Amino acid sequence: MTHTPGPWEVKYSKQGYAYAINAPKDAGIPGAVGCVVRWGGIGSPAGKGKDNARLIAAAPALLTELKQARLYVKVIYDRTPTPDKKIHFDLTQIDAAIAKAEGRT
Repeated sequence: MTHTPGPWEVKYSKQGYAYAINAPKDAGIPGAVGCVVRWGGIGSPAGKGKDNARLIAAAPALLTELKQARLYVKVIYDRTPTPDKKIHFDLTQIDAAIAKAEGRT
């Protein structure tokens, strides 16, 4: 995987607008991960912009934890005497989400 390593953090302007997502362990370049763009000034610092920025900044940790959770779900599936269709469905969904995050879909 070649994404910028986490952790990622959201940077806010003095007015409270989320304007960049940085990776302190990367080159230290502002907006190294991405910029939060407000099209034509439309948007609210208290609205979706901040929420989207926080979600994006959490992505590396979410992916790491999802991969760990997948290991636990797989152990449960493997130890179940009769294969459970629900757990198999969960594994399929987890694998699809990981593949999407890694650009394999």
